[in-house]
Amino acid sequence: MKIVTVVGMLNKEKANYGYDDQLKEKFGELKKSGYYTNMLPLLIDNFDYEIVPIFTEKAKNVQISVLKNEFGTDYSHIFDGKYLIDDEKNYYDILSLINEAITEDNEYIIDLTHGFRHIPILATIALITHNISNSSNIKHILFAKEIKHEKEYEIIDLKEYLELANMSYMLASFADNYTVSKIGKFTNESFQALSNSLSNLSNKILSNSIKDINESLKMTIDNINVIKNDRKISALRHNLAKVEEHIKELQEISKCEYLKSRQSYEFSELLGKKGYLLNAITLLFEAIGYYCLEKFKLIDKSVKEHIELYSKEQKGQKITYELTNNSRKFVKKLKGIYLVKNENVKKIIIDFLNSKENIEQFREFIIKAEDLRNDLAHGNNGESIEDANLEFKNLLDQYKEFCIDNDILAKRQ
Repeated sequence: MKIVTVVGMLNKEKANYGYDDQLKEKFGELKKSGYYTNMLPLLIDNFDYEIVPIFTEKAKNVQISVLKNEFGTDYSHIFDGKYLIDDEKNYYDILSLINEAITEDNEYIIDLTHGFRHIPILATIALITHNISNSSNIKHILFAKEIKHEKEYEIIDLKEYLELANMSYMLASFADNYTVSKIGKFTNESFQALSNSLSNLSNKILSNSIKDINESLKMTIDNINVIKNDRKISALRHNLAKVEEHIKELQEISKCEYLKSRQSYEFSELLGKKGYLLNAITLLFEAIGYYCLEKFKLIDKSVKEHIELYSKEQKGQKITYELTNNSRKFVKKLKGIYLVKNENVKKIIIDFLNSKENIEQFREFIIKAEDLRNDLAHGNNGESIEDANLEFKNLLDQYKEFCIDNDILAKRQ
């Protein structure tokens, strides 16, 4: 453990410092009844960790004098020259220096109480950017809140505010593109629960595992509701509302589970808007298969019984894929074995398909959807992404026209 502190110019009469209840439970009581000139001697006296000051030359000289008065020794050895701020106006160098101080493979307590003007603000920015990629090594962010001017201070932990920033970033990222950044564990249990459910939901959506998405959606809504009741999360309300609204939209789509074709189409449209083109065309291709299967079951009682019997006799998780894949192929080619050799069922389906107007255009649509899916799955070798996006949107429109608006394979009375 290391303590990184931004030191300042404070050298007045000793004041009374004390932990808030949370830190008191963690660290106990301060020595010397909490009377110190500033935070630097307090940290040296109460922690057995390495102290790493970030300082200007003027601040160093002032603090050496403070430490000499407090302890009879100046502790000059703790002022490492690589953490010297040469130019207080060079913000980028200061940010770089602060980042260097906290990037080792170590755990840190950060003290932001003192420091010249903008330096604690820059340190806060550095912590936020650092924490997005690695939050686990920042254990506490100490700040002495003034209770009585220059006489009494309460030391609080700002780590929870850093977690607010992390949660805000996580929510914004999910709302934008369904991804959840790997920020590490939250100390706030409610935040961690929401982080876990968002990660689980993200994995299901981006792997097209929509068949069992309902539980993840409900769990995420429940976790959002818990956080909404926390008075500290005002900064998150906008992003929480966006995620909640979108998850409720997903819940509405998931209610179409009885009609898998419509559900797959709706998810395909959403993923296309988020830029996940391969996921989107894959789901659209599945929607075509589901649509064909659903309509085959409505052609004739014998066809439905044949499909249900075959499904019951088969074992394993691939049965749904086999049913949809074979149904789509049969519409496309109008030949071959439909599941098993049942010539009566095949003839009924073929006669039904041949009776449909625009069936050839529907087959061309299936071929185009298959070609785009295959092309994207193999590195998009055939066309540019811009062209692929446009083609997907056209296919989405054609699906709506063929399968929803006109319901091309509907059984007519």
